[in-house]
Amino acid sequence: MKVFQSLLLFLGRVAISLVFFVAAYHKITHWDPTMQEMATRGIGQTPIFLFLACIIEFFGGISLVLGFMTRWGAAILALFLIPVTLLFHNFWSFGGPEENLQFIMFLKNAAIFGGLLFVSVTGPGLFAIDKK
Repeated sequence: MKVFQSLLLFLGRVAISLVFFVAAYHKITHWDPTMQEMATRGIGQTPIFLFLACIIEFFGGISLVLGFMTRWGAAILALFLIPVTLLFHNFWSFGGPEENLQFIMFLKNAAIFGGLLFVSVTGPGLFAIDKK
């Protein structure tokens, strides 16, 4: 693989990982409101699932940035996005402006999902612990 392609893959991995780092940070710094939101979505055992979400997002992001177990990290994050997107961005349950916002968030997650699929198929490129 060429160096320039690997650089672009690295930058893509970093860009995708930022979404997960920021999401994990927000969940940690807004723990109680996040648990309340999860409860309104019908999720039981919210402390356990919130903790797991933070772990998946943080370590999945680390996996992408470092290029360590990159394909697995990308695949786990992609699988994580499926229930998250269906539960938290269910635009079909809303009307008006909230429907539009949730539709955009749904599409954003779909795009991230696609990027993660690309990473899981192509691998990390040359700039990765996996290549050492």
